[in-house]
Amino acid sequence: MNSDKKVISIGVIIDGDSRIGKEQEVAMDIAAKSYNNTSKNHKLALYFRNSTEDTLRAIALAEEMINVQKVQVIIGMHTWPEAAIVAEIGSKAQVPIISFAEPIITPPLMKARWPFLK
Repeated sequence: MNSDKKVISIGVIIDGDSRIGKEQEVAMDIAAKSYNNTSKNHKLALYFRNSTEDTLRAIALAEEMINVQKVQVIIGMHTWPEAAIVAEIGSKAQVPIISFAEPIITPPLMKARWPFLK
């Protein structure tokens, strides 16, 4: 492996106890390995964490990944409460958040309040 590759750290918060969470972990791991095998300049480093769909745990995991692992983006979160609170943390730290959760309604000012939530 080329040691000159720029590492892109990606935090992943999923419910690792659920079937969908396990499937997402396998799919993301396969995609990252495939990308890493073909990219000449970049390497994806995935940091998986299990939220067990606990909003307070998701907060702690997001803060840990931002402050300790220095992730450049966080993806995951199956529930809207998890996604909303992690988006607040991401916004303060200027870390983009990509969520799998679908809001019950789309508030008109959602993009203004959480610009880092996609």
